[in-house]
Amino acid sequence: MPTSIFFNVTGTSVPNTFAVGDLVYASAANQLTGLADVAAGQIVVSGGVGAAPAYSATPTVTSLTASAGTGAQTGKVGVTIYSSVATTGSSTGSTVNVSTYTMPANTLSADGQSLEIRGAALHAANTQAVTYRYSIFGTLLSTVSSADSGGMACAVLTVTRQSSSVADVIGYVMASGGFTQIRQHITGVDFTSGSANTIFAQFGVSTSNNDLTGEFSRITWFPA
Repeated sequence: MPTSIFFNVTGTSVPNTFAVGDLVYASAANQLTGLADVAAGQIVVSGGVGAAPAYSATPTVTSLTASAGTGAQTGKVGVTIYSSVATTGSSTGSTVNVSTYTMPANTLSADGQSLEIRGAALHAANTQAVTYRYSIFGTLLSTVSSADSGGMACAVLTVTRQSSSVADVIGYVMASGGFTQIRQHITGVDFTSGSANTIFAQFGVSTSNNDLTGEFSRITWFPA
């Protein structure tokens, strides 16, 4: 006795061997096929026009819009593209790069796409003057200085593509010894080049002491 049969419903072939949780899709014209169930936590992802779908635990999503509450607000979901956590000392009196990220080509491929940069640096309690600043796409932003007996410097910056060669940066860099608001218009940016689009977090000390005791950086990409 056969374990599976096919029967026609108005010219469509339908198998009768399905398990609980299976999904049905068209594998060819007038041909239905079962997509076997998988472990929890995966979602069905399109295989493209004319191709079979499949489950994936790590899908790639080009854009996602989420509703906020019952009003008219909409939110854009960001993607973390870089993170760095370090507990290290700066053994030089000059400013050094404590975090370096080279943005891949076409990361900001459309106007309105943006990067949110969050960074922090902890420095030791030895009363040395310290500086904390960012360099974005070859442009050195304003510097914040701190000369207390230890503390934290932090930064929150948003870099938005305005046109094919222009980016605007807004945000702040703050330390226990000061606060600097950032509003920077950067021109001549080649978003199609990866090697030229580098973001540095820089930390400096007034003398050769291991002032830097910890550093954190995170960069999140947002769609337009």
